[in-house]
Amino acid sequence: MAQFGDTEALRLKFQRDLNCLADHDRMVRRKGMQRLRASLQDQKTLKLCSELIQNNNKETLEVFFVRYLRDILVRSFSDEVEFCRECSFKLVYMFATDILSKAELGALAEVCIPILVERVGVSPPLETTEEIRLLAMQLVDLFIVDSNILTKVLKSNDKLGEGITTILTRSLGDLYPEVKRLCSMAVRHLVANFPVLAITHGVDLMKSSVLNLGHQHAKTRQLTIQALGQLILCCAGAAGGNGVPNSSSTSALQGDLAVASSAAEADLAVMSDELAMMSDGATLLENPSNEAALATCLKDIVVPAFHKVVEDSSASVRLTLARCHGFLLRAKPLKTLGLAHLGLEAPFLTQLLALTHDVADEVQRVSFEALQQASNHWAEHTPGWDHGSALSSELPPRALFVCSAEVLPVEEAVYSSISTCAMVASHSTHLLGPLLEATSSWTVRGRVRALDTLSCLALLCRGTESALGPDLHHIVTSVARCLCDDEDEVVAAARHCAAAIGCGVCATAAIGLSLPRARGQGEGFDTAQARTAGLMAAAAVLEGCSVSAAAQVTSAVCATLGSVGLLLQGWDSELGIMDRHLAAALLHCCNVVVKRGSEPEGCFTAQNTPGEALDVRNVLLALAYLSGIPSESVSENTAEEVTACSLQLAQSLYPNSEDPTGALYSTHFSGLLDFILSSQVTIAAFSAGGVSGSAGCVGMVGQALWENRDPSRRAFDAVLRVGAAAAGPSLDVVVPVITAHVAMDCKPDLKLSMLCLLEALLECSPSFWPRFVVDLVNTALMHNMVWKAGRVASTVRKVAIACYYSCLHRGYADRAILFKIAPPLLPVLKTDLDDYDASTRELVCLSLDLMFRALPGALSEQPVLELYPALLKRLDDSSDQVRYAVCSCFLSFLRSAPPKAFAGTTIDYTLDQLLVHLDDVDPAIQERIFKVLRITLTIDAPRVAKKAADVRSAHRSPKLIDQLIALANE
Repeated sequence: MAQFGDTEALRLKFQRDLNCLADHDRMVRRKGMQRLRASLQDQKTLKLCSELIQNNNKETLEVFFVRYLRDILVRSFSDEVEFCRECSFKLVYMFATDILSKAELGALAEVCIPILVERVGVSPPLETTEEIRLLAMQLVDLFIVDSNILTKVLKSNDKLGEGITTILTRSLGDLYPEVKRLCSMAVRHLVANFPVLAITHGVDLMKSSVLNLGHQHAKTRQLTIQALGQLILCCAGAAGGNGVPNSSSTSALQGDLAVASSAAEADLAVMSDELAMMSDGATLLENPSNEAALATCLKDIVVPAFHKVVEDSSASVRLTLARCHGFLLRAKPLKTLGLAHLGLEAPFLTQLLALTHDVADEVQRVSFEALQQASNHWAEHTPGWDHGSALSSELPPRALFVCSAEVLPVEEAVYSSISTCAMVASHSTHLLGPLLEATSSWTVRGRVRALDTLSCLALLCRGTESALGPDLHHIVTSVARCLCDDEDEVVAAARHCAAAIGCGVCATAAIGLSLPRARGQGEGFDTAQARTAGLMAAAAVLEGCSVSAAAQVTSAVCATLGSVGLLLQGWDSELGIMDRHLAAALLHCCNVVVKRGSEPEGCFTAQNTPGEALDVRNVLLALAYLSGIPSESVSENTAEEVTACSLQLAQSLYPNSEDPTGALYSTHFSGLLDFILSSQVTIAAFSAGGVSGSAGCVGMVGQALWENRDPSRRAFDAVLRVGAAAAGPSLDVVVPVITAHVAMDCKPDLKLSMLCLLEALLECSPSFWPRFVVDLVNTALMHNMVWKAGRVASTVRKVAIACYYSCLHRGYADRAILFKIAPPLLPVLKTDLDDYDASTRELVCLSLDLMFRALPGALSEQPVLELYPALLKRLDDSSDQVRYAVCSCFLSFLRSAPPKAFAGTTIDYTLDQLLVHLDDVDPAIQERIFKVLRITLTIDAPRVAKKAADVRSAHRSPKLIDQLIALANE
């Protein structure tokens, strides 16, 4: 017990310094404070001087402080001299921590708090020194760290509690980071020891704390999350109408978390210890307005703020948030039912699911562990919880993991946990709405986060049809929209989400909802964007399906791939080209279908049923229409990808074939043609009475003709080029189509396309072509070989002559056929010898050569008289290739008629021209002309010898002339 004499001795010792602290002179107060501090505080340890402790007992020092120092030092809190203010706080804090009892601490709080309320956080600021504000916050924290300090004082002084919360609320907005952090710790102490105060002023405390979630320092944000976690738990009970947790409700929680073995639970264990210290019997007076304010603050301020923290730049902050959410999700029934009553479990669970897709492995691991612990807690304390009623006992296999190898075991455990799946499924109704809305976020990260969370939800609910089924239409709509996003990151997240849906029991239904979009069925779906979204969604879901589920939906997907509306999309546009993005989606869907169908137990490994054959045909149709799109209108590697997809399909169906692609098209060629040709009828119907072709051009089995831009025309071209080897049996259908589209009144670009196709087809199926040659030449080629002015007409003419040359070169036209076609054709070819395109002239010479070879001695005098001047003119052609070709043509021409047909002027003029070119500067021409002259010997050898002798002196070298004369004289 303190003796009066000892206390009085201390007063006398420090009286001068105490008097100086009350002086009006700044320097006097400063020096007095300096001496007092030097006498009372050890500057190294910042503790009470050892000399004072040795000479005085604790009770004496306490009495001395209370009687003589407290009031003077507290008044110095407001001193204009910064040094005096700082020293006064340090000395008061020193006595409070080392000397004062809890009762005296309460009395000290009654003195200090009113002054601090007047100085802390006011505007304009009275305390500008950061270190002093930190000392003030340390002193306030000391008052509330133990509930026994202020319990009695608060009963007699209602304004004291309000003052403490006012200081905390203001200090949370302090610019000094250390003050913010200490204040967050103080909030946790306030919740643990004075929950009534925390609830009464919870709105202000939470609003001020939320602002610190955006602070630049990660440590500040971490401590703020921990403080908010305590405030949420404390205030949710009051806002939910079930009051303040008491010691009996938290004792079980304390024991539950005392055995926490995970290092990630360290912070939570501290939280729980503080909660266990709540005062027994602490009750909150009924205040409906405060309950409503707390509920509004929690829903509209705290939850959205936490939602932003999910994307915090610091992994340690996100880790703290994951721990906090795991802690809050285990709040029922041991701590409070307020979270459930306010509907806060769903948003917190959503944020925890989002954190399972975090980029940091440690955050992922802690999030999965928190989710598992929350689900275990939920299963233990949910009445009527039954595995069978919420979820099938066997979950479908899951093949999608997005985490690292270190986190994989934890993730597998969570996704295979029936309790976790059941807990998430029970909240799915409340989770889906905000998630689907977030998929339309204006930020890329917002959309990606929502899709990642939705994929996690889909995987956890994959065995419960009732969880996603009611909202599946909206889910598919949102995912399909994101699959058409401009950002690749969003598209990748949407594909993963759709694949996650495919892992579950709703896969078939999801594909069933996607396919009508792809077919353009439904209001607003008949657009390229809607079709693209439907195809992408169906393909992504199909990627995640099991083999058995994929086999069930493949037919429906293939039927969509072969639907007329999809394949003819864009037919009515200016270019008649399918939308670029739709084409990419169609190719991707074909690749997925072929990939899944080619798996060991897929539907394309054995073609046993008509339905499977129809599926294959539909895939080939889609690939054909894609092949027909001009290369400049699709992505760079589209042609290669289409070829690779076709080859994979063929190899899966015909693994033992040397030519699987040929075998594939041989099987389905007629079916492909039937669809492509019938699609023209559909186009005519689409055009509302119009005709998609040249006016008056009819003849394709009674249908309107294609225009060159029509998708079906390009698909027809693609199928015939790829499957040309299998086209022979179908030439009865193919040739009339080509003939109709190269008619005289058809557009040049259409005729050119069809003639190019015909030229390619003539290389294959040689045994089928001879019976079509006469009609082909008479109705398709001859009128296109007639000379017309213009560059396009010249190209058409050249290709038509090339087709005719192919018929001759490949032996499709025998002697009997040539007798039918030669009379009308020779005048046309004669005219074409003067074409201004050298390659055309060369082709004409080569064609005439082949005709003359096939018709030796068949020409009469009149054709000879008409042809030989045109052929001789070509000896002077500007192209050496034409000259070479006409020399070869002369060899057969001179044999194509009896010698008498060349008699007279014909042979005379011919020899004159040939002998001139025998002295050509090109040795190759000389050689060829010499061969021609040798043939003329069979017609009139004496004339040849005479004319050769006449020109011998004019030649630069008489060698060939002498040889010719010698041959003529034999």
